[in-house]
Amino acid sequence: MKNLEKEEKFYDEFHKWHITAYPKSMEFRVRDMFFRSIVKNYVKRLKKIDCKGKSVLDVGCGIGEKTELLNGKYVEGIDVSPYAIRTAKRRVKGINFQAVPFQNYKANRKFDLIFFMDSLEHMHLEKGVRKSFNLLNKDGRIVILCPNDKNLFHKIRKLTGSQLFAIKSGFYHGHEDDGGIIGRATLVETIEKNGFAVEKIDEFPRIWKEHLMIVAKKK
Repeated sequence: MKNLEKEEKFYDEFHKWHITAYPKSMEFRVRDMFFRSIVKNYVKRLKKIDCKGKSVLDVGCGIGEKTELLNGKYVEGIDVSPYAIRTAKRRVKGINFQAVPFQNYKANRKFDLIFFMDSLEHMHLEKGVRKSFNLLNKDGRIVILCPNDKNLFHKIRKLTGSQLFAIKSGFYHGHEDDGGIIGRATLVETIEKNGFAVEKIDEFPRIWKEHLMIVAKKK
């Protein structure tokens, strides 16, 4: 319980910082030059994934910015941060948001699609993938969008320690040495050994490839 309270507090502080202080930071000013490209590519790729008529779960939904792009028949978003979920509920209507860590999440249904959008690298990788398998319907899919470990910017971040606030907290479960960035080989191997077949691997934006998208189908 104490560890959960610590985790909730950390991510509450993280989301508050991301909404208020981060936009004023030098890192944000540098990344803002590329941010529009990232958002454009995010939207483009999400629109290509057919959610219509499907049940969808967004794990680590934050304040719902990306969750609202998912036009499934039923959409649910979960996050460990109560602050983020309160914000999401104010921002987005028609989506069921819950403040609960994925490891404690108890679903009352199974899903056709489970999204991890910049969230899987913040939790225990194998446990997260294995739980996803159990929550999916037959032929269901996981869609993972995460930082690309091959991107130069993320290599620099690891070297300069720009993520030390998060790393020192201990909540990049199992990935502290990588600055919260999962190696592609490790990610694919974990997905495949836990009952999935990788269907697609994509890097974006096209030129500097800051992010990675993996789509995998339940066997």
